[in-house]
Amino acid sequence: MELRQLKYFLMICEEKSITKAAERLYITQPSLSKQMQNLEGELGCQLFVRGSRNIELTEKGKILALRASELLEFEAKTEKELLSREGEIEGEITIGSGESASIKTLAEAARILKEKHPHVTFSLHSGDSSYVLDKLDKGLLDFGVVLDRNDFQHYGFLHLPLRDRWGVLVKRDDPLAKAEYVTAEQLKSRPLITSLQSLNKGNPIYAFFGGKLAGLKIVAKYNLLYNATLLVKEGFGIAIGLEGIVKPDDELAFTPLYPLTENRLDLVYRDEKSLSQAAKAYLDIVRTLG
Repeated sequence: MELRQLKYFLMICEEKSITKAAERLYITQPSLSKQMQNLEGELGCQLFVRGSRNIELTEKGKILALRASELLEFEAKTEKELLSREGEIEGEITIGSGESASIKTLAEAARILKEKHPHVTFSLHSGDSSYVLDKLDKGLLDFGVVLDRNDFQHYGFLHLPLRDRWGVLVKRDDPLAKAEYVTAEQLKSRPLITSLQSLNKGNPIYAFFGGKLAGLKIVAKYNLLYNATLLVKEGFGIAIGLEGIVKPDDELAFTPLYPLTENRLDLVYRDEKSLSQAAKAYLDIVRTLG
């Protein structure tokens, strides 16, 4: 299995047509078909279902499409690192993170590094902790930002200095908008909009409710808090989220949880020795800001 074959395969996935993929690749349709037959023969499985109009992926084909994308992404990242000029810090630094005001520290470090080394660029990837750690393990990220935990023995990590405070985003005419804080008891009878991972064990919100989730009225879950606030404005429910991600306005108010519920975040990486020169320089700057 060659990288060239995987590039051809992904082009077919994108176009859903061997003929259109061949045109974009500037090769003949019979040649591309032969390449895919060879790939299927080598892997010992069918990758496509050829319909009357479009080509669809089999279950095995979907798995290969995912892995092929990761392999080619890793190839491109490695190539950029190897082509960097000797003695000059340049290249791309990749960071995976969820929404957090704590990213301010990383943004400051990025600015400082960019001023010293203008050829450094950054690529930011959004996702929860499981997504970030999976990409980190596969070498597709230099750094990940995840919730503080006790099982980082396989990673290097730094505690980020800022903390995120949890609260609720409610409409301005909601009684909770004028409250000093809100308790778990007050939320049990209200329609709640929560993040996809906030009610998992180990998350501060899970602990806030004492692990007693069965009685909660969860009417929606979100991945991006901004989208959840649109539901709040429509009166669909109240959103549990982090302070500072979405600023309160004429329609929305933020009220913190009580007892105080916070996130402490860590910057994690696989192995400092395996980091590029640019990533090492960035890590050094983050350390000084901590």
